Amino acid sequence: MRQSRRAFLRAAAASSTLVVLSVCGAAPAPPKAYRVGWLLLQTQAASKTQLDSFRQAMRDLGYVEGPNYSFEVQEAEGLTERLPTLAAAMVARKFDVIVSRDTNALLALKKATTSIPIVMDAGSTDPVGDGLVASFARPGGNITGTAATSINTRRLQLLKQAVPAASRVAYLVDAGLAQGVRAYQDARSAAPALGIELLLLEVRAPEDFAVAFAAASRAHPDAIQLGASGVISNERDRILEFIAANRLPSITGSTREWVDGGALIYYGTDVVDQERHTAAYVDRILKGAKPADLPIELPTKYDLIINLKTAKALGLTIPSSVLAQATELIQ
Repeated sequence: MRQSRRAFLRAAAASSTLVVLSVCGAAPAPPKAYRVGWLLLQTQAASKTQLDSFRQAMRDLGYVEGPNYSFEVQEAEGLTERLPTLAAAMVARKFDVIVSRDTNALLALKKATTSIPIVMDAGSTDPVGDGLVASFARPGGNITGTAATSINTRRLQLLKQAVPAASRVAYLVDAGLAQGVRAYQDARSAAPALGIELLLLEVRAPEDFAVAFAAASRAHPDAIQLGASGVISNERDRILEFIAANRLPSITGSTREWVDGGALIYYGTDVVDQERHTAAYVDRILKGAKPADLPIELPTKYDLIINLKTAKALGLTIPSSVLAQATELIQ
């Protein structure tokens, strides 16, 4: 009997030891590697500053590509009709969060999923009217982020201040983008008070640019305002070649790549600051926040970048009152 008791105690001790060794020796579960996607209407090359700034903002928050998150970009190459297919493919891949800026891309994502969180990257000047969210305070669905602000009137004012002699200004707009049309309407309303006649140049697809350029060549405008859209950004090199060949002072609110490439003025959101806000939304969602409960924000910082090399090539002297407002001068 005593021997049987000893055997039982030895077996119990051995079993306990095995349990302890098993617990102590178990490898900790690896942290989840999050999947973040970005749907672009334009090409990645046309959005380099934007994407690089987002990656840096994610690094600043402790996310390292590879070890704890992956970042995948899908691009429609300026073809709006490709967006629904790309959106559906991204949803099928079950990203944890998808980011986008173009309003049509956001609408395609909204149609493709009601569960995967979507973050707007200054994506619409009217996200409620565009049907993306219920309200700024409580978006109510799976979309949140930053909305764009309507500062297009200010762009036309800056162009007039920089080129006081400009009285006929061409306006290149993506007519297939509601936000772009609204921006043009804002400029058209402001034009008479500035002594400006606007010449509308509409595009919807790559093949429309030749017609728009021909119309501009016939009209001989004094300057040009470039609307922002994926369709337009995808043709950036062609547009910059045209405005250089026709010696047209230009202003854009798309990305700073335009002014680096030869446009005269960029006035728009501070991209680095904007992507910090976008990354912060992504971070909060990955940590459990619901898009429906995260209010929509507006950009708070803007850049005015003037390319003085372009001004010199055009024979322009930018007034000191405009130079004083610049956040950067390209010499």
